[in-house]
Amino acid sequence: MTKGRFGILAAALVFVATQAHAFFGNDEYDISGFCEVSADRETIIYIDDAMMVEGSTAWAERIDAKLLSSLMPSERVTLLRLSPEQGRVSEIWAGCWPAYSQEQQEKLEAETYLLQKHPLKVLETQQQVFRQGFGNGLSQIYTAAMRPAGASPSTVVPKQIIRALAADEGRFGRRAANLRVIIYSDMVENSEYGFAPDSDSAAASAEIAKQLGLNLQHAMVYAFGFGDTGNSSGLSLENTRAFWAAFTDGAKGHLVALGSELTAPATLPVAIHSYDVEASVQDRTVIGRMHLAANADGELQDSYITFGSAVSSLISGELLCQADGTCVLDAVTATGTLTTTPEEHIALRGTIDVLTGNIGFEGEELVDGQPAVFPLSAKRIVR
Repeated sequence: MTKGRFGILAAALVFVATQAHAFFGNDEYDISGFCEVSADRETIIYIDDAMMVEGSTAWAERIDAKLLSSLMPSERVTLLRLSPEQGRVSEIWAGCWPAYSQEQQEKLEAETYLLQKHPLKVLETQQQVFRQGFGNGLSQIYTAAMRPAGASPSTVVPKQIIRALAADEGRFGRRAANLRVIIYSDMVENSEYGFAPDSDSAAASAEIAKQLGLNLQHAMVYAFGFGDTGNSSGLSLENTRAFWAAFTDGAKGHLVALGSELTAPATLPVAIHSYDVEASVQDRTVIGRMHLAANADGELQDSYITFGSAVSSLISGELLCQADGTCVLDAVTATGTLTTTPEEHIALRGTIDVLTGNIGFEGEELVDGQPAVFPLSAKRIVR
């Protein structure tokens, strides 16, 4: 096994040697303290062990590249082995990304350390410890589950991804941070709960999630690996995506993407805000919640708006703030929320704490002839 061929999996081989230094009390190799700092987001990664094929490790490189460029300071990453044949999940590794916020960096720069190395000078080493631990976990799943190259995957055994996620639901309920979920799998469901590529099963998948009582806590789900095995060969990506979109919606989550490639943003959000929102729809007031995450350029990612417990949509667009404190939100929903239109425009203006404006679909009218545009206000939730 060479590093050139296996990348992060090969890098994991030096993990044991690196950890040996920690036994001598060198804080340079101890990253546990970063998990004691609250973070705005947490990432959960599921690796389908039925996807493991000897010599095929590009999936690990894709995760590594996306993950390390988008992690927030102290963001917790949990790596899990998904075993769909048994319908279970096993935790393999967990760690928190060694990095500091701008405010923390400025404070550390003003401090002096006499008996140990300055925290900012050992950060690169600590990040390498994180990478090696994560790579070691990926390697553990790969080596334990891989089948010989050229061996065809079984199409007879059940694939119970839903059962596995349901068994792991407690992981979502314990989290206070915003959740991002990455799943490497062909996402073929072949169980008592349905057959994912079957168009008839998609309509029932949302109800299945509700019957199971699943609550993904508005997690942003990115699934990739469709087509990587013979199980998904010749099957409909569109139907598979429809099945899981309906399922995650029923489980109070958001399927952001499902396909052959991992399309999670490679940039990290620099601002995350949650708002209580209130819309005036004809003679009634509708309340909800809006979650905005923006990168350094103000582009929204992993953002959503929800009204009540049944209506929710991803939103895309920009949140831009000027030096004088004026902020403008210009966004579009992925689906209708207050109307039956395919999308709605959100235009808000104010400060980062209070935004007011409208939501709706300009040019459309309600059944009573009134414009399908409604006043909307948003007040930031301060914790």
